[in-house]
Amino acid sequence: MRFGLVFLMLFFGIEVLANEINRIVVVGGMWPLPSVITLVDNGAKKLVYIPKASINAIRESVLATFYPDILKVPYGNTQNIEEILNLKPDIVFCHASNVKLCDTIKSSGIPTIALSVNIGDYNYLLTLQDWLEKIGKVLSKEEMTNKLIKHNQEIESQIKSALKACKQIPKAMILHQYHHNEIIVDGLFANYLLKTTGARNVFSSIKANRKVNLEEIYALNPEVIFITNFTQTMPKDLLESKLWQGIDAIKNKRVYKIPLGSYRWFAPSAEFPVFLMWLAKKNHPKIFANIDIQEQLKKHFKEFYGLKLDDAGVQKILHPSPKAGILY
Repeated sequence: MRFGLVFLMLFFGIEVLANEINRIVVVGGMWPLPSVITLVDNGAKKLVYIPKASINAIRESVLATFYPDILKVPYGNTQNIEEILNLKPDIVFCHASNVKLCDTIKSSGIPTIALSVNIGDYNYLLTLQDWLEKIGKVLSKEEMTNKLIKHNQEIESQIKSALKACKQIPKAMILHQYHHNEIIVDGLFANYLLKTTGARNVFSSIKANRKVNLEEIYALNPEVIFITNFTQTMPKDLLESKLWQGIDAIKNKRVYKIPLGSYRWFAPSAEFPVFLMWLAKKNHPKIFANIDIQEQLKKHFKEFYGLKLDDAGVQKILHPSPKAGILY
């Protein structure tokens, strides 16, 4: 039976011949995954259902420019097993934390891969590596995904090496969401991303994300603030707000919107190595002065995906629309 063959190949390492996968469903909060699958597979033709929060980001991304068909993929937030079965999937990717959904799909006989976002204590590199390894097997693209994994490791190593002798470590924070004066900071990968790129996370004790008040931020006084694409807030919103003016990051205009590539970069993304370089350059502009982010973006898309990213595409990535922050 085809389903059994795919399951054995992926989870027990048994070398068997599995039939081709043509219908992929992504559910249960795996928002970043459709973009990664599309780039690895050079198209969205195998995707038959994706999360709504995925499509909201993709609409504002260069992925929609390269692969406009992805905008036609059905999307939503279903956790209804009958609706999922009606999609006739060859395989389903779901979020490992959504145990009930993943187990229900598995029990129906559909090959199901439950992906975790917490590999190595929310290590972005290792989490993305785990995803790429599984996607590579499913799509028979292991040569490509292995190349990506190796490159990711090399860039991380180079950045760590360049920062080894650095003694001036800026205090930084991730503004995850900001709406109607409700402030949510950090996020799953904040500690890894900031530490790896030479900054100290002022909210390092937070493992996921948490509401805080402005007084807490004033007390910690971050020197750099990064704003995710899980919010419509832009740097000018903080820079022009009277409420934030006493914070060093505001005084020195070191407030940055995280770019939006094929997906929101704060979550595991196919442009991970360029994201690391971008963060490192913002945290330590002198140390990484020789890195040209625009050229690195063009090189990455060409070398790994065979895509020609033009200047307009680069600007779209580096200056994302606030609309990408609409999640539902």
